[in-house]
Amino acid sequence: MACQLPAGTGAPLSRWSCPELAREVVAQSIAGSISHSTVRRWLKQDALKPWQ
Repeated sequence: MACQLPAGTGAPLSRWSCPELAREVVAQSIAGSISHSTVRRWLKQDALKPWQ
């Protein structure tokens, strides 16, 4: 999801932020809950920066 544009999910954003990604993961029932700090940590491990 982090590698896709937010518009593809219907989110009114030009770029993802970690809090927005966390909200979207919960909204799409991918996870019951997740914190934005966990999203940031996972993205950092994979060297992904969707906010850039």
